[in-house]
Amino acid sequence: MFVSAGFFGDLFNKKKIVESSVSDTLSEMVSSVNSYDDVLIVYGDNAAIEDVFGAFMISDIFPILNENQGRGSYVKKTSEITSFENKNLILVGGPCANPISEKITNKKGYNCKDWKFDYGEAIVKVFDNGNGKVIMIAGTTKQDTWKISDAIRRYDKSDKLKLSDEVIFKTPVEGECGNDICEIKETDANCPVDCSNEGSVQLTSGLIAGDFDVSDGYVTFQDINRDIYLQNLETKELNKIGQGSFPQIEGDYIVYLGNDDVLNENTGNYVEWPTIKLYQIFTEQTISLTEAKIRYYYEWPMISGKNVAWLERNEVYGDTDLPRLMMYNVETKLTKKLVDVRENWDSNFKMDGNYIVYQGPKYCVPEDCSQVGTETSPGNWIYENAEEGDEDIWLYDIATGKKTRITSDEEYQGMPEIWNHYIAWVDERLIAEGNKEIYIYDILTGKEKPLNLSYPVSRGAISFSDYNVIWTDYRNSGETSNNEDVYFYNIQGNTERRITLNSNHQGGGKLDGNYIVWIDHRNRTPNSDAQDLYMLKLA
Repeated sequence: MFVSAGFFGDLFNKKKIVESSVSDTLSEMVSSVNSYDDVLIVYGDNAAIEDVFGAFMISDIFPILNENQGRGSYVKKTSEITSFENKNLILVGGPCANPISEKITNKKGYNCKDWKFDYGEAIVKVFDNGNGKVIMIAGTTKQDTWKISDAIRRYDKSDKLKLSDEVIFKTPVEGECGNDICEIKETDANCPVDCSNEGSVQLTSGLIAGDFDVSDGYVTFQDINRDIYLQNLETKELNKIGQGSFPQIEGDYIVYLGNDDVLNENTGNYVEWPTIKLYQIFTEQTISLTEAKIRYYYEWPMISGKNVAWLERNEVYGDTDLPRLMMYNVETKLTKKLVDVRENWDSNFKMDGNYIVYQGPKYCVPEDCSQVGTETSPGNWIYENAEEGDEDIWLYDIATGKKTRITSDEEYQGMPEIWNHYIAWVDERLIAEGNKEIYIYDILTGKEKPLNLSYPVSRGAISFSDYNVIWTDYRNSGETSNNEDVYFYNIQGNTERRITLNSNHQGGGKLDGNYIVWIDHRNRTPNSDAQDLYMLKLA
């Protein structure tokens, strides 16, 4: 969810917080803290990712400090803490997972060896710490701790936390029907509350090969034979429109990477060679936007409104030719070059209106960030101080030809999406290595904010449309399963929702308007790699 603009006050103000409930103690911390020296949120060095993410979720209650000084200034692991006496602490993880929890609570009846709580239970407990206070948040399992961390994030709305300085929560035990997890042994029949499809509809049966796109009530996809199909999401009518890969749809048009026959002068034989194809739904006509030529390559077609864009390059003159960003307008029927691409755009560029976002190198020539890196010879560029894999989010304005660097944090940012004047991307700056958050950037205001999701994004690709974002994560995986699910977030209402409930893998979702379409493995058998498309129409 978006973090409201507000910050820490003076939490560690040398006066002891009075005896109070969990909610009262949290309120006092929030209202009296001034800097990151005044409060610490601490997780164990070897904590599960659920504990780590729980700690960052709890930091939402200190929005002003987050904005001014950053979460990393006070969300710490235990090895980073040199002294904790007389300080105000929020400890994520009990004595088995957090050494500071063990030191503070061991003499007060809470220790790892004699842990008194059952599976599915968690405790939130306030302890004195000299002139400060300690709030321990500890579940019997990592899932229990994570769920209660989310409750602490919303402490001001919890009547239970207002009752006492020790509150015990009971969460559904994994494997129990009714815990919002459709596990392998559960089905629609024996546990409909967890495994109901919630209105999802199967679109294809074993056809989908991976690439698909959604727009205006239609889905287009590539099947296992490289045939391109178009399907009406309301009537389910299915039509083959061509052969190729990477289909993209908007309005009345589908663009994809197809093939034409071209003469290989060296052999005298005709061979299939890639070209950009455009299909019009109303007329059912297909045209080639590029000429198939030996050693000419076309990649990553995109469409927005009446404009089609793609990357093209040739090897006629060896490796010196720079890729070019090309654009075709379906009304004027004119093709033009927009810019030579000196960065690695690959498939990670997306277009909406006059804007293109892409994933490019972090480092640029200081006096001119529109020229990224230093060209040592034609086509050979060095990116100053760059490490392999370092990339930022960049914006290209088609109308002005200007490039703008959107992110500058040292951590990974990538997989951008754009809708209207908003950019969304996957970002690692707030959470542990390899686990990702989603950020939103407003092109008009120049401001960015994290969504502060309740669990790490596990796969880079996201989809963004009409103030809604979807992604996939593994929060519902068990010890023996690898269940990935699709989740949904509305940035206006700050609401998060689970979309897929089946115990098999669902992912790679695409969003357009009130349609969500994803790749689904629920119908796979041990001897089959079949995957289907499923759809959910939002209210």
